[in-house]
Amino acid sequence: FDPNEDGWVVDGDGNGIELGPLGGTTSGGMIPGTTSGGGQSGAAPAPDVPPPTPAPVPDDALLATLKQAYYDDFYASRGQSFVDTSTLPLLSENNVGTPGKPQRTATAQWRAYRYLSSRSDVWDASSGTVTMDVERLLQVYALKVFYLTFEWSVVGDDECAWPGVTCRGLGVHADDSEVGEDDLRVVGLSVRGDVSAADRRGPDLVGEMPLELAFLIHLEQIDLSHNRLDGELRGEVLGWKNVRVIELNDNLLSGKIPPELGQATQLTKLTLHHNLFSGTIPPSLCDLRSDRSLHFLWVDCSPDAAAGGTAKVRCPVADCCTICFEGYSPDLYGTYESKVVDGTKHAVSADRMSELKTRLVQASADHGTKLLDVSTPEFRAYAWLVEDARSGPDGGDYGDDRLLRRYALSSVYFSAGGGHWLRRDGWLTPQDECDWEGVSGCDGGGSAVTGLDLKENKLKGEIAPEVMFLPDLAVLNMVSNDLIGPIPREIGRLTKLSVLELAENHLTSIPSEVGLLTGLDHAFLQSNDFGGQIMPPEVCALRPDPLTLLWADCNGDEPVLVCPDDCCTTCFTNGVSEDGTEGYFAGTDGAVVPLDQDSAVLDMLRGMSLDDGASLEDHTSPQYKAYNWMVQNGELGDPTDALVLQRYALTTLYFSTAGHGWVDQVGWLTGKNVCLWQGIDECDAEGIVTGMDLTSTGLVGTIPVEITHLRNIEVLDLSDNELYGTIPTAFGLFEDLEILRLGGNLIKGHIPSELGNVLTLEELYLHFNELDGPVPPEVCAGGAQNNLYIFWADCGNDFYGVDCGGGCCTECFHDDSDFALYAGSQGGQAGPPAPSPGGAGREDPELKTFLQLHMGEFGLDLDDVNSPAYEAYLWLAGSQSLLELNDFHKLQRFGMAAFYMATTEGELNWKVSNYWNTARNECTWFGVDCATPNEDGEEAVTQISLPSNRLAGTIPREIALAGIGGQLMKLNLAGNNLRGQLPDELGSFKSLVVLDLRANDFSGQIPTALGRLKKLEELQLNSNDLSGEMPEEVCSLAQTQVLITAVADCDPTSPFGSVTCNVPDCCSACT
Repeated sequence: FDPNEDGWVVDGDGNGIELGPLGGTTSGGMIPGTTSGGGQSGAAPAPDVPPPTPAPVPDDALLATLKQAYYDDFYASRGQSFVDTSTLPLLSENNVGTPGKPQRTATAQWRAYRYLSSRSDVWDASSGTVTMDVERLLQVYALKVFYLTFEWSVVGDDECAWPGVTCRGLGVHADDSEVGEDDLRVVGLSVRGDVSAADRRGPDLVGEMPLELAFLIHLEQIDLSHNRLDGELRGEVLGWKNVRVIELNDNLLSGKIPPELGQATQLTKLTLHHNLFSGTIPPSLCDLRSDRSLHFLWVDCSPDAAAGGTAKVRCPVADCCTICFEGYSPDLYGTYESKVVDGTKHAVSADRMSELKTRLVQASADHGTKLLDVSTPEFRAYAWLVEDARSGPDGGDYGDDRLLRRYALSSVYFSAGGGHWLRRDGWLTPQDECDWEGVSGCDGGGSAVTGLDLKENKLKGEIAPEVMFLPDLAVLNMVSNDLIGPIPREIGRLTKLSVLELAENHLTSIPSEVGLLTGLDHAFLQSNDFGGQIMPPEVCALRPDPLTLLWADCNGDEPVLVCPDDCCTTCFTNGVSEDGTEGYFAGTDGAVVPLDQDSAVLDMLRGMSLDDGASLEDHTSPQYKAYNWMVQNGELGDPTDALVLQRYALTTLYFSTAGHGWVDQVGWLTGKNVCLWQGIDECDAEGIVTGMDLTSTGLVGTIPVEITHLRNIEVLDLSDNELYGTIPTAFGLFEDLEILRLGGNLIKGHIPSELGNVLTLEELYLHFNELDGPVPPEVCAGGAQNNLYIFWADCGNDFYGVDCGGGCCTECFHDDSDFALYAGSQGGQAGPPAPSPGGAGREDPELKTFLQLHMGEFGLDLDDVNSPAYEAYLWLAGSQSLLELNDFHKLQRFGMAAFYMATTEGELNWKVSNYWNTARNECTWFGVDCATPNEDGEEAVTQISLPSNRLAGTIPREIALAGIGGQLMKLNLAGNNLRGQLPDELGSFKSLVVLDLRANDFSGQIPTALGRLKKLEELQLNSNDLSGEMPEEVCSLAQTQVLITAVADCDPTSPFGSVTCNVPDCCSACT
């Protein structure tokens, strides 16, 4: 570029050409479509010197287009007439940017130009014209320069398939013919240096970032971390208007951080730590933080002892940097030059604080989910510890145990609102943590913390699970505060704990892991909000040795915590001890005084009981409570009446399973007919119960044998609760039972052989429990004495579960990796629990950007934070398997999760939802089938079949992403409670053969988009509330004999919708 001539001067092979600002030639040839401009040539022509290689002459339209891009991006856009030519590469064969200094190797820019000129889809040599649109041309050019600069080899001409490249339309279209130019825009470039060579497919990036990356104008994410990029980060490269994520950490970049980064108003994450930057964070970047758009800003802003206690980069205002790192120290790593020569890479593990972070992630119960979320107490504790490690006692030279100790205590502080505590002297200061108020037992940084006394201190929040990192803790006292939520399960790791005092808070559950505290001497748990929970049997097993004192709110008709006999030593009513004595009803002799006149009912119940009336002799038993309730409420009636025995059986079930804590108790323990009680599905003409469904109702306890008094019951569904104990052998007394569902509980022991006596039993669901041992031959499916044809059990593992023998069970389940969640069940599924709709999750800006890119193809977004799609995004962001998923499976799993969230309403969950929204491959989720994996490991969904499965809600538009593989052939959602309009996205399933949506509550008109299903053979839309005419586009499928079966509510007498559809021209039948 010659500023004196106002144009480009190129002398690559002796043929001079001067380009004006708009690309016109002045000598050495004409560029098609342009006119010559004025001015003098910058180099004398030498026509007698042949070009060194047979290549297109440089004065062509392709070269002019590339040069024009440099001018537009780096001169005109900045209001400049010229810049120093040494800062820009010259597009010439033997020059790298400085005129008059030829080199033997052609520049990456020249080689990229030569590559483009060889492609027929870019350059038409015969006409001398550029055939590719300019945006994509510059995109390909930029990427080619990038790979050539760092000596990477790429295969093929599809830049979307080049290593690390993500294009906007990736995986969205099933048919390549639908891919448009916008789908080919590069939105992501990820070439991290800390992945395997097989995944990276090239050497580390060594050198400066090519200026040409600025031509990737649609870029939204770039990750070049963990390489050896050096030099200054030039602002000219950073003009990406849509960029959301920039990760350049762990390199050798130096100089000042360019202010141009502040112009990226969409930026949510910027990681620049572990580099050689200096100076101050530009105010423009801090402005993005104050605007709350930039969530992550990580730089080397922590004081470095090797640098005299100063930070390599300064953050000018508070809360500008979200986390500060020390950066690299020459004392630890040697000179930076030797690192480059030695060929070693920067690694996060080399940073002491990052080592700690890795350890905490590995040690945490949630695999670091909270630690990696900047909004959590755990992250705030880690961020404090990073700074503290440099300024703490002993110069921050902590041992590993002490680092964990300070992290645990700081997590307790942030989790329980430490800033508002009454007494917090020393907390979060550099002084020894043993001097922090309330901490005791250690002496001067040597021994461990053995006591934590924070009683009556205005703690507000949750007990941090990181307390587990205080393994020597013997006394934990948090009495009289405002703590909420469950007692964390991690407390079970405090094996030296002898005193646990958590009374007078608002804690909601006691985990069974308290039973692991084999040294616990006393536990005070009264005055909390345990909501009728039964004291875990594991805790009661500690009584009386070692646990001598166990206080809880276990008094009253409906105690806050149900404590079995001989478990709790002192029972309170709302925190007040009845009389200071131990246990229930102390001082009684155990004899039951008949409550009904002449004791006829009591005698009858004793005679019908299977324990000779022993349970009725215990005032604390569910049986006695049921009898007492019936007497007090005048529900005795005629002792010979079967209805009395039925009411007693149901009331005993209520008291045995903490009925006052059920999700829905409508009608229970009222004078109403039991056929009107919630969950009683069917009764016969005499009022005898024949069907009961208490799925996901929150039953906690054991199954009472009295339930077998319901001798005429045909369907009994107690699945997806927290029932423990064993299956009563008395179940063999059922006379008419056809379906028994007990899946998704905590039932242990063997399957009773007495079930084989129930000759009417057809379906038996015992999966996802803790049963073991062989299945009795009397029970096996297909046995000569029964009609059992469906039998589900945990029989798919060699080490646990039941042994079904050869072909006994019809369905085997074997993965209990998520089973521990049942101890705090949220209810709703007969399989590993899925997150409850509306549950909290952590944000993942990168994933969100990726999803929105592909959702845009269908006009979808994630703007509504209350939508099922947003819930699905949060669930996927927190999924342990996210990092293992390729882009295809991220999209497919997101679509499936959004469908699950949209069809699970309130407390009404699916009847069976095995594995849905768990970390398992979506192809193993209940009702889902997939195709054989292709060469890229992609398993496309071929079938979603969930008929009569209690789905409730609407079909979300995001279901289109569940079928991105283009192979969905069957969608069966018949017999559910789905409503709303049918989404047009159903028409995107080009391979669909069967669409069965009958027997729901869909309304509105049938979408014309269904006419795009050119392979559809069966369409069932009847028994809904649809209206209007069957679209012509759908009828055309029938007329071309593709659609064989089409059923709708087109019978004028139909009680359902009113669809107009001719038979047989369109519909095959009307209902």
